[in-house]
Amino acid sequence: MPADKPDLTTDSYRLSGLKAVGHYAWQLLWADGHSTGIYTYDYLRRLCDCDICLEKEAASD
Repeated sequence: MPADKPDLTTDSYRLSGLKAVGHYAWQLLWADGHSTGIYTYDYLRRLCDCDICLEKEAASD
């Protein structure tokens, strides 16, 4: 196990906020204080399985 692996707690998985990154992405802010990663709107849309997003994904294929 790597020495720099963080200790994960329930706060590591509790979203506490969002920060817009330009006009293309979100940075997720977690309750334990970490905010690693930027998630583009396109990536988040691909993860979503609601009817609206699935229709948009099918239309773009």
